[in-house]
Amino acid sequence: MEVIGICLDDASARVRTQQLLKNHGVNWPQRFEGVGFSTDAYRLLYVINSLPTVWLLDKQGIVVDSNARGEKLEPMIRKYLGL
Repeated sequence: MEVIGICLDDASARVRTQQLLKNHGVNWPQRFEGVGFSTDAYRLLYVINSLPTVWLLDKQGIVVDSNARGEKLEPMIRKYLGL
Protein backbone atom coordinates (compact mmCIF):
# COMPACT_ATOMS: atom_id res chain seq x y z
CA MET A 1 0.00 0.00 0.00
CA GLU A 2 1.22 3.50 -0.75
CA VAL A 3 -0.02 6.88 0.38
CA ILE A 4 0.66 10.11 -1.48
CA GLY A 5 -0.35 13.47 -0.07
CA ILE A 6 -1.15 16.57 -2.07
CA CYS A 7 -1.32 19.86 -0.20
CA LEU A 8 -3.46 22.53 -1.86
CA ASP A 9 -2.45 25.44 0.38
CA ASP A 10 -0.73 28.55 -0.91
CA ALA A 11 2.97 29.36 -0.43
CA SER A 12 2.38 31.06 2.92
CA ALA A 13 1.54 27.65 4.45
CA ARG A 14 4.75 25.87 3.40
CA VAL A 15 6.61 26.08 6.74
CA ARG A 16 3.46 25.32 8.78
CA THR A 17 2.69 22.32 6.55
CA GLN A 18 6.24 20.97 6.78
CA GLN A 19 6.16 21.28 10.57
CA LEU A 20 2.78 19.59 10.81
CA LEU A 21 3.97 16.67 8.68
CA LYS A 22 7.12 16.35 10.79
CA ASN A 23 5.21 16.53 14.09
CA HIS A 24 2.83 13.78 13.00
CA GLY A 25 5.54 11.54 11.56
CA VAL A 26 4.16 11.68 8.03
CA ASN A 27 6.72 9.90 5.90
CA TRP A 28 4.91 9.38 2.62
CA PRO A 29 5.53 11.54 -0.46
CA GLN A 30 3.90 14.94 -0.14
CA ARG A 31 3.39 17.31 -3.09
CA PHE A 32 3.23 21.01 -2.32
CA GLU A 33 2.90 23.33 -5.32
CA GLY A 34 2.11 26.33 -3.12
CA VAL A 35 -0.28 28.06 -5.52
CA GLY A 36 -3.45 27.50 -3.52
CA PHE A 37 -6.62 25.53 -4.08
CA SER A 38 -8.06 27.47 -7.00
CA THR A 39 -5.05 27.22 -9.34
CA ASP A 40 -3.30 24.00 -8.31
CA ALA A 41 -2.56 21.94 -11.43
CA TYR A 42 -3.50 18.57 -9.86
CA ARG A 43 -6.75 19.95 -8.46
CA LEU A 44 -7.71 21.24 -11.90
CA LEU A 45 -6.54 18.12 -13.77
CA TYR A 46 -8.41 15.71 -11.50
CA VAL A 47 -11.39 18.01 -10.81
CA ILE A 48 -10.98 17.99 -7.02
CA ASN A 49 -13.75 20.15 -5.60
CA SER A 50 -13.63 19.31 -1.89
CA LEU A 51 -11.13 18.29 0.77
CA PRO A 52 -10.19 15.81 1.89
CA THR A 53 -10.38 13.82 -1.31
CA VAL A 54 -9.34 10.19 -1.02
CA TRP A 55 -8.98 7.81 -3.94
CA LEU A 56 -8.34 4.12 -3.61
CA LEU A 57 -6.50 2.40 -6.45
CA ASP A 58 -6.09 -1.32 -6.95
CA LYS A 59 -2.76 -3.04 -7.62
CA GLN A 60 -3.07 -2.27 -11.34
CA GLY A 61 -3.48 1.45 -10.66
CA ILE A 62 -7.20 1.52 -11.49
CA VAL A 63 -9.32 3.85 -9.34
CA VAL A 64 -11.76 1.58 -7.49
CA ASP A 65 -13.29 4.30 -5.32
CA SER A 66 -13.15 8.09 -5.46
CA ASN A 67 -14.88 8.68 -2.13
CA ALA A 68 -12.92 6.27 0.07
CA ARG A 69 -13.29 7.73 3.53
CA GLY A 70 -14.92 7.14 6.88
CA GLU A 71 -16.14 3.71 7.90
CA LYS A 72 -15.91 2.23 4.42
CA LEU A 73 -12.18 2.98 3.98
CA GLU A 74 -10.67 0.24 6.16
CA PRO A 75 -12.78 -2.63 4.73
CA MET A 76 -11.93 -1.50 1.19
CA ILE A 77 -8.22 -1.34 1.97
CA ARG A 78 -8.39 -4.85 3.45
CA LYS A 79 -10.25 -6.11 0.39
CA TYR A 80 -7.79 -4.73 -2.13
CA LEU A 81 -4.76 -5.83 -0.10
CA GLY A 82 -6.24 -9.32 0.15
CA LEU A 83 -6.41 -9.28 3.96
